[in-house]
Amino acid sequence: MIFRPFAIPLALLLALTLAPDLSGPRAASGAASGAAQERGALAPAPWDEASWPAALGAELAGDAALRRAYEARAWRPLWLDDAGRGRAGGLLSAIEDASAHALPLPAGLAEDLRAAMARAQAPGPDAMRAAARAEAALSRALLRVGTGLASGALDPSRVDPEIQIRPERPAPERLIALAAQARDGAALRAALESLAPANADYAALRALYAELGRLARAGVWPPEDLSGPTLRRGDRGPRVARLRARLALMGDLAEPAPAEDPELFDEALERALRAFQRRHGLNDDGVAGALSFEALGASAQDRMRQAAVNLERIRWRPRAPAPRRIEVNLADFRMTLFENGAPVHSARIVAGKAPRFRTPEFDDEMTHLVFNPIWNVPRSIAVKEILPKLREDPAYLERNGMRLVGRDGAPLPPEQMPADFSAFDADRFPFLVKQDPSEENALGRVKFMFPNRFSIYMHDTPAKRLFARDRRAYSHGCVRVEDPFALARRLLAPQYPDVDERMARWLEAGREVYVTLRPPMPVHIGYRTVWVAADGTPQFRADVYGRDARLYEALRAQGLSDPPSGEGARVAEAGPGEG
Repeated sequence: MIFRPFAIPLALLLALTLAPDLSGPRAASGAASGAAQERGALAPAPWDEASWPAALGAELAGDAALRRAYEARAWRPLWLDDAGRGRAGGLLSAIEDASAHALPLPAGLAEDLRAAMARAQAPGPDAMRAAARAEAALSRALLRVGTGLASGALDPSRVDPEIQIRPERPAPERLIALAAQARDGAALRAALESLAPANADYAALRALYAELGRLARAGVWPPEDLSGPTLRRGDRGPRVARLRARLALMGDLAEPAPAEDPELFDEALERALRAFQRRHGLNDDGVAGALSFEALGASAQDRMRQAAVNLERIRWRPRAPAPRRIEVNLADFRMTLFENGAPVHSARIVAGKAPRFRTPEFDDEMTHLVFNPIWNVPRSIAVKEILPKLREDPAYLERNGMRLVGRDGAPLPPEQMPADFSAFDADRFPFLVKQDPSEENALGRVKFMFPNRFSIYMHDTPAKRLFARDRRAYSHGCVRVEDPFALARRLLAPQYPDVDERMARWLEAGREVYVTLRPPMPVHIGYRTVWVAADGTPQFRADVYGRDARLYEALRAQGLSDPPSGEGARVAEAGPGEG
C-alpha cells in the first residue's frame, strides 16, 4: 500500500532500500522449520494409548477449558502424529507471523515449542510425559494466538478501568476444533490468519505498521524538538528551514524551498502545514504553534507504538458492527452516525477533561431523546463548584436558572431556603441542585440518552466556543455535540416524516419532552488515535488521556517487541491546548 502523506523523498527511499531487513533470517528459518515439520521430518513419538489420557490430563490440570476440549476429542492428540506435526508447523509459522499484527507473544515461544516437540520424540522413561507436555504447550500456544488474533491479547478493563470494552472471545473448543479440521500446516496457518479482522481498516493499519517499521529500522525519521515561538507565513529564520525539512521528510511538502530565500515561510510551506494539521486533527490554520510542533516532533517509533495499540483496539471490536450506529472517537473529538454501514453525519464533540473527568470507553444503546432537559446537577459539581459560588453570592442560583430541592427531589418551602450558605460544606449540604430548561441550561436544548452505569450521555451545550478548539477535553465526562439538532433530525426522521415540525413543537413546549427512539441505536464510545483514511492518508491523534501509553506497556509486558532504533522515542501524552 502507498500512503499519500508518506510520499517518501528519494534520499529516504534509498535509505530504506539499503537498510537491512532485520526480520528476514528469523522468518526464513521459521518457514524452513515449519516446512520440514509439515513434511513429517520428526520421527513418530513412542505411544501408550492407555496411559495417554492421564498423562495429558495431568498437564492440563487447572485448565478446565482445554480439558473439556480434549474430553470432546476422547483425548486424541492434536499435534503428535504425522498430520499433527504438519499442523504444528502451521502453528509455528503463525507464531512467526504474529509480529506483523503487533500481536504480543512470549519471546522465544516458537523455539521453545520446537524444543518441546523434539523432546517428545526422544525415547526413554519420560517419553510419555514429554509428549503430554508438548501437546499441552502447543495447544496453549494455539489458544493464545487464536484468541489474540480474534479478539485481542489484552483484557481492556484490567489495563485501564476506564476502558469498559468486552471483546467477544472465541471458545477454546472452537479453536481446538479449528486446528483438528486443518489438513496440514498451510491450512492451519490460513485458518488462524482468518480469525484476524478482515476489514479494510485493519488491513490498512497493518500496512502502515509495516511501513513505520521500515522507517524505524532505517533511522530516517527520528524525534525532533521544534518547540519555540509560533511560526506563520512571512516569518524567516533557521526554525522555518527546520520546519520545511520536517514536512518534506513526512511527505507533506513536495515543493522545494525558494532558492532566493530558503528560510522564508512561504505559501507552499503554509499549504503543507495545513495538510499536516488536518491529518493530525488540528485546526488547519497554517500557523505552527505548540500542538503542531508536538505532532511534528514524533518519531517513526512513536507512531509505530501508536499503530500497534490501535491494531489491538480493532481486534477488540465486533466483526459485524450494526449498520445503523453512532461511533464517538474521544481522541478525535468527533462523533459519526452510520446508516447502512456508511457515515452520513459527523460532528465535533467536547469530551471529558483529563485527568479527573476522562470519558470512559463502552458500548450501549441510545433509547430516547429529551428536549428541554432539566439538568440534575451531580452532587460532586454541586458541592465542589456551585456551593463555593453560593457562599459568595446567594443569588447565583436564580441568575443561572437553578433551584434547590430536597434530597427526595421535592420543592423546598420558602422558609427552608437558606439565605446564607456559609454554614454549609461538602459533607453538610442537604440539597439537590436543578437547572430548569432554558438557552443557558448546561445541557442545552436536547440530550441523547443511552442509560449506563457511568451516567454518560450526549447533549447540546450553550458553550459553543469550545467546538473551535483543536483539542476539546473540557467537560465533566459527558459528550457535548456540535449542531445537536442535525443529529436529532437524522435519528428521528425514520419514525417521524414531519420531524422538523415535531421538533419545533417539542422545543416550544418549554418543558421536558421525552421521545423514544425506535429501534434503539447502538452507541460505541471509543478512542482511536491512528487510522488510515479512505484516500490512503494516515491519521494520527494525540494520546490526551494517556491510554495509548498504558496499553502499549501492557502489550510489551505480554511480549511485544519495542520498535527498533527507539532511542528518544515516546508515546506522546498531552492535554488540551492550541495548535
